[in-house]
Amino acid sequence: MKIRKSIRSIVLTLALATAGLLPLSAAEVTFGDPVPNVAAVPNGAPASGGIGYRWTVKMNSKDKAMVDGTVGAWSWDEDRNPGTARGWTHTSSWVALDLTEDSRLTILLERKAGVPTTTNASNPDGIGLLNLFPAFTIYEGWQETGGDLHNFNNRFNITWAADVEYLTHFENNGNTVAALTVKLKAGKYSVVLGGNSPSTLAEGRQGYGATFTTKAYRDPAELTMIGNRFRTSGRTYDLHGAITNPESLSRIKLTHGGRKIQARVSGNSWTAKVRKLKPGRNRVTISALSTDGSASNPIRVMIERTIVLPTIVPETPTAPRILLLGK
Repeated sequence: MKIRKSIRSIVLTLALATAGLLPLSAAEVTFGDPVPNVAAVPNGAPASGGIGYRWTVKMNSKDKAMVDGTVGAWSWDEDRNPGTARGWTHTSSWVALDLTEDSRLTILLERKAGVPTTTNASNPDGIGLLNLFPAFTIYEGWQETGGDLHNFNNRFNITWAADVEYLTHFENNGNTVAALTVKLKAGKYSVVLGGNSPSTLAEGRQGYGATFTTKAYRDPAELTMIGNRFRTSGRTYDLHGAITNPESLSRIKLTHGGRKIQARVSGNSWTAKVRKLKPGRNRVTISALSTDGSASNPIRVMIERTIVLPTIVPETPTAPRILLLGK
């Protein structure tokens, strides 16, 4: 009975999520600014509250969030002024991202059809165009105080936003999709999404869809050993060493003569038994594979098997026996 109830609960949850009544991920996505901007006086001066964030997204280290909207075709970079590193603050879409854990973050920004152009005053019910050349920049920190200006530096620090620091960017050169994966510590980040159209003529607002995905990030595992040249007279030799960052270890890869060797792990140490050693030099390669798919620099070990030849003792010649015959 409990199993049936659990199954019904899972089915109902999936149905509600599919219908849009429940979020499809644990990420907290809010349409709006964590610190709403307040109109300045006199009218026309920059509003207080720092950057006007369109979205606020909170994620853990195994999460997914999706947002969409419209941006200007030149919002990330004004191509009529090449080399200026100038984006348009108010026609871009700013995301206030809060990572609660160290994460490997992937951002995927692409064209999206059917997105309402809610910011177009002359056509509030219009739909964004499908000609976006997506690009984005990642900054560390949130700008929640002071005013904002019409332009921002998309490739370095922003002079009027002292609380955010440039980290990296993805500059699109003619593609319909922009994607980048970065390793980030827990904390607050600002992500500006926009367009990098090559056109020199003014274009309308473009529809975008952005997906944020996080995976757990830890320093990769590494192996250490004392020495890498060993000698034995037997057919088997035991190797052992230590593991740095064992919590990131997926498995240890050992090979000898094209054969795989099973390693045993206990805490922050490992052991492996190398069998079928041939006379002379035997090469063994060892590396650590981490949960993120990366491999450590290989350790190359030489095990020399010496052959002890048996000692041959020469026989001592015996004196001939003389038989005396009686008379």
